[in-house]
Amino acid sequence: MTGLSFLLEYSDADPWSYEHKLPSGLHPGDILLELQELMSSEPRLEAKAEEVVVIYHHTTFTFVPEVLFEPNNLADYLKYNAKILPRDYLDYDLLKSREMVNVYVPFTNINNYFFDRYGDFTFLHSATVLLAAIAQTNNTNKTQLNAHLDAETLLIAITSGRKVALINAFAVNCPEDFAYYLLFCMEQLQLDPKEVTAVLSGTIKEDDPYFELAYRYIKDVEVLSASQQPFLLKNVAGACE
Repeated sequence: MTGLSFLLEYSDADPWSYEHKLPSGLHPGDILLELQELMSSEPRLEAKAEEVVVIYHHTTFTFVPEVLFEPNNLADYLKYNAKILPRDYLDYDLLKSREMVNVYVPFTNINNYFFDRYGDFTFLHSATVLLAAIAQTNNTNKTQLNAHLDAETLLIAITSGRKVALINAFAVNCPEDFAYYLLFCMEQLQLDPKEVTAVLSGTIKEDDPYFELAYRYIKDVEVLSASQQPFLLKNVAGACE
């Protein structure tokens, strides 16, 4: 994790969002300390909330078809895709709209903190939210690539209707990394960049090098407008169904 993002939605006022960057490689205990400090120093975060949703945005996850999923085999699903430790707590999201299950590592100390503060709450992985958002916004069978960049983590999903051809996350440090993974994912599926629609979200803007490199190779590129950001946080509802 490389940051903390917050979105507060009100029934009688405009939403409020805030992002706090974290140093790379922080231990979960240090992340909790940063979170506690922010929650106590920002008055808006100290207010009571009717609903709380926590989204984990990291690369330690894998998807399993719902028909093949067994809750007792979480470590077996994940061990081939990511480095996990015996003490790691594993959990999963059921994404009914795709008939898929996302197995991942939530942070126990973070979950305990939110439970102590708010009681019952919902936690999800960002890849679950991304696929749910795509299902709500793209109801055609045309192949579409969605790329969500947030700090140094890039989520890429390639879908066609309800079918998910690819969903993965990559660490990126520069625009060249970003363009490489876009083209790499399309190459693995033998897709022609000239025939694929790419929808970019997160921190990407039309006037930055990330968009410019993507547009050099992919001609049908759309960047979500500022009103649709923060994209993942605003599309939580579909993932909770």
